[in-house]
Amino acid sequence: MIYCISNNIGKRLPGIEHSQVGRVKLLSQIGEPAKIVTLCHSCELYENTKWLGVSNQIFSMYDYFQEAIGDNLYAQKKYYEMWINHPKYRVEHVPNTLDVKVFYEEDYVYYARFFDKEYQKIDYLNHFDGPYQTRRKVRREIFDTRGFLTKAIILGETQKVLQETYYSPSGEEKIVCYYNPERKLSRIELKNYKGDTYFFKTKDEWQAFFFDELNQPSTLFLSDRTQNVMDSIGLMKTKASLVPVIHNVHLRQPYDPVTAEITSPYQKIFTNLENVTAIIASTKHQAQELNERLPENVKAHPIPVGYTGSVAPAPFEGRNPFKIVCMARYYTEKQLLHQIRAIQKLLPQFPKLELHLFGYGDATNNYQEEKMLKKYVIDHHLEEHVFFRGYLKDLDSEYNEAGLMLLTSSIEGFCLSMLEAIEHGLPVLSYDIRYGPSEMIIDGENGYLIKPNDEAKLQEKLAYLLEHPELQQEMSKASYRHAETFNQAAILEKWQAFLQENRLK
Repeated sequence: MIYCISNNIGKRLPGIEHSQVGRVKLLSQIGEPAKIVTLCHSCELYENTKWLGVSNQIFSMYDYFQEAIGDNLYAQKKYYEMWINHPKYRVEHVPNTLDVKVFYEEDYVYYARFFDKEYQKIDYLNHFDGPYQTRRKVRREIFDTRGFLTKAIILGETQKVLQETYYSPSGEEKIVCYYNPERKLSRIELKNYKGDTYFFKTKDEWQAFFFDELNQPSTLFLSDRTQNVMDSIGLMKTKASLVPVIHNVHLRQPYDPVTAEITSPYQKIFTNLENVTAIIASTKHQAQELNERLPENVKAHPIPVGYTGSVAPAPFEGRNPFKIVCMARYYTEKQLLHQIRAIQKLLPQFPKLELHLFGYGDATNNYQEEKMLKKYVIDHHLEEHVFFRGYLKDLDSEYNEAGLMLLTSSIEGFCLSMLEAIEHGLPVLSYDIRYGPSEMIIDGENGYLIKPNDEAKLQEKLAYLLEHPELQQEMSKASYRHAETFNQAAILEKWQAFLQENRLK
């Protein structure tokens, strides 16, 4: 069994998790059983992955111990119907939400949120300990979208978490997490697992136990977010075959393969190489640089994190040559302002020019970059030419309508969206950064590689393509051709060679 380890899969699919989904589907084609394993608790995991077609190839560590693996649905208690039909309860709807306040003999006892407007599927239920004016939230119950109570949180003074309890679909307590006054996890109790109770001081210890339970002689752990895995692997009692997958640049500037400092997400790989079987890099260039640094017994293998399928070519006549797309999060390192300024500069010459930005902002810094970009667009009256389209699950029609793609990132590991773009016949203008663009763009054939941060050259090459639609069409054909080098058969062959070399078959 191959386990692809990650943190979580939410409503929006980042590139790393996107590649995991594609990988387990691809490996299944050669009869290699593979599953995605997430390490965080999520009450919406199976709802979020339903549209991806991998519901039978995914579970979380919590699902495993809660005995809740799989997308089975469970009969849920009809809270709303009970409240509105009981003479002692009164329900008050919160405007513009799916929330309700619940009063028992006019005493405020619950606050509930539902997933649906029919109030059939409850999301969470807050419990209060006193009258409305002096109430304290003392307990929150969280429900899985599959229909069962999955988690209960006990709260103390100033809403400090004291305890979290996780339940099986039948209502049995399975996991209890205790917290100290500093809000740090102090103990994990695993209840009635194989007829016994286990205690762990840290989540790393618990994860190590989990990995030991999964581990078999032929098991391979592919770690896509290795920073959260390495300490646990070192605590395992059994010997694991661990293969970190490098999705981004692993070197800080200056980019010397041997002496440059390793970026923080990958530092633990290089300080724990005794626990690493091999490494997968998404490009030949990165694998080569990794191998210059790695010991002889740990080899980096170049396997692209994405592959192309059977996209039917879109007639060039149906494209809008002035519609430019970029599929990237609204994050600082994507440098989307470079693209917006290019549009601003070229508008007098090409008044029909449009830039469509597909992605989402960074919640960890209160969406600062996204806010800055949108303010710039408004301040410079570009609202009819620059569009923030948000996150879309299906981008096929957008790729097929567009004339070309831009990439202005300061760093990229591979860039799945670029692969999708050439698969759909788009020429790509990209900064020539580590590592992906130079393996997907043949400079002057299906796009242009531009010196990083050279906005003047970016604008010049963009204007040249817009002035020459016949060149745009030839580059579109070249993108279709070059995308074939990343087809399923080619990537499967790389995986088969990797598995054979590592004696997994």
